[in-house]
Amino acid sequence: MRFAISLPQMISNNTFDPGWLRDYLSTAESLGFVSAWTQEAVLSSAPLLSPIELMTFAALIQLHLLFDEVRQMDLLATHVLPFV
Repeated sequence: MRFAISLPQMISNNTFDPGWLRDYLSTAESLGFVSAWTQEAVLSSAPLLSPIELMTFAALIQLHLLFDEVRQMDLLATHVLPFV
């Protein structure tokens, strides 16, 4: 069985700590998580990191995890959009 983990998107005091995210992803990978996911919060007033930018940054610093959202976007771009 494979498990995914949510990437933390909420930021406090409008600050983002890339080192903390790197440690979070390394720990998740060492615990056996094989993918990560984010959510889109269109109507939220909380300070959230954008899913696309967060997934891109996470992919750059932790290449071993499979990122479901990025993979799904790639599948959409290569298999669906050419026919639209």
